[in-house]
Amino acid sequence: MRLHPRAKRRIHMLDFALSAFITLLLVIDPVGLAPALLAATAGMPDTIKRTIALSAPLIAASTLVVIARVCHRAGAIC
Repeated sequence: MRLHPRAKRRIHMLDFALSAFITLLLVIDPVGLAPALLAATAGMPDTIKRTIALSAPLIAASTLVVIARVCHRAGAIC
């Protein structure tokens, strides 16, 4: 099945937009998210707040690394 050049361009643009959106979701300004963290953990003990504050960036970083490795191995541009 051959695709029209415009259809190929749309697929590439959609792929790029999806990749950019996922990257935006994963790489968010941590200082800007501090108020959201405080609001989400309101009423929790300080030890749990600290645990969440330390584990969230580690989870985000590991997710980025896994996605980058999978994309690299697949030969895709993510």
